[in-house]
Amino acid sequence: MRLNMILAALVVLATMVTPANAYSVDDLPVLPSYPVSQEGAMPASVDRVDDLIRDLKYGTPEVRKEAAEALGEIGDPRAVDPLIDALKDENSGVRWNAAIALGEIRDIRAVDHLIEALKDEDEDLRLVASHALGLIGEPAVHPLIEALQDEDWRIRSGAAEALGQIRDPRAVDPLIEALKDEDEEVRSNAAEALGDIGDRRAVDPLIEALRDEVWHVRWGAARSLSNIGDARAVDPLIEVLKDEDEEVREAAARALFRIGDARAVDPLIEALQDEYSDVRLAAARALGEIGDPRAIDALTYLASDDDVAWVREAAAEALAKIQAYVEALQAYDEAIKLDPEDAFAWNDKGNFLYDLGRYFEALEAYEEAIRLDPDYTWAWENKGWALRNLGRYEEALQACDEAIRLDPDNAFAWSNKGNVLSDQGRYDEAILAYDEVIRLDPDYAWAWYNKGLALYELGEHIEARLTIDESVRLGNEHTPAWY
Repeated sequence: MRLNMILAALVVLATMVTPANAYSVDDLPVLPSYPVSQEGAMPASVDRVDDLIRDLKYGTPEVRKEAAEALGEIGDPRAVDPLIDALKDENSGVRWNAAIALGEIRDIRAVDHLIEALKDEDEDLRLVASHALGLIGEPAVHPLIEALQDEDWRIRSGAAEALGQIRDPRAVDPLIEALKDEDEEVRSNAAEALGDIGDRRAVDPLIEALRDEVWHVRWGAARSLSNIGDARAVDPLIEVLKDEDEEVREAAARALFRIGDARAVDPLIEALQDEYSDVRLAAARALGEIGDPRAIDALTYLASDDDVAWVREAAAEALAKIQAYVEALQAYDEAIKLDPEDAFAWNDKGNFLYDLGRYFEALEAYEEAIRLDPDYTWAWENKGWALRNLGRYEEALQACDEAIRLDPDNAFAWSNKGNVLSDQGRYDEAILAYDEVIRLDPDYAWAWYNKGLALYELGEHIEARLTIDESVRLGNEHTPAWY
């Protein structure tokens, strides 16, 4: 009785709203009469999910979009069939939200329909459907592998992308076959997917794909060889440093950075002269990662001659990694000379000086970075570290607090604040700071370690040991003498 009265009231209300923001009385579905529980509550079937399903079917476009999004957030499987129907909605936003929602619910019933959506004329829907299939994960693997054979290139392309997101090794061989697909988008997505999976079976086929006639297939192959990090790719990647496309050359340099093989030193030195600044930057970083002194002269020249500030900064960072400290400091100065207003360069110079133990000079660099960009969170945090090492604890706390004000979720700033408070013997306050670090990043081993030290100083020896236990479990090999 009560339910019928409510429904009657809804009908009356529906006649009072305008067509612009609601569905009409004629559109309202006929609902059955449900029994009322002893407590007088509505049964579970007439709840927010049912309301949203009704909105998805009968609401205005904006209402339908919001309903689809909300149903995905709730994750109730009752919404699957209505959301599948919404994949055919006349409004593109509704279709996108329905696809995303089906991915969030992760029900296998949606797989075939999402695969069908991969051939929709709407490119954005195809991308969203591919992502949704990736969210569904393992149940979608076999249908997606079959979809790699579909006659429609869009389905094959979307299937390859989704399989890369799922990262199931069963997809490796089918994706290797897809590297030979007649369609370039399929080949490109297959190349990238193989890198996302990271299986070494793909190395030789990806090396072969470095010779594909389409640049973005070659780019995807180089990127994936970087992800896999197999030394078999070094010589082929060296050849790609001469590719006609600058983005492919950059991807090759990035891959050589990841692999870190000394065979690439001379070719990377040559790449420092590339006309494309991002290639020069990637080559400089790769040389720093490899750490071969043969690169010092070339990097020093790059730092003084390049017309792009961030390339000079990359050369400086590389020289620091090679431990050519005099040349690295000169390189930072050269980068700043090119762009004195670059707060990032000043902060990087400060980090370099800090690592050398030259805390006062580092502090000056951080302060210049802050002068140029008062909201530069990392410069404030680094200033706190420098001040702490100079024994200027109150100023260090002020710097930490400013970094936290700018970014309350900065675990490093909270950690440094805890360290400064511990240095002052303010262990209760330090523990509160470390607790905030742990809340933000439960796997931050040093926060657990430092909290354990503070607890020990307060005489909480049992809790201190348990806290250090957690630090060790997280991989911290340092333990105090009392542990």
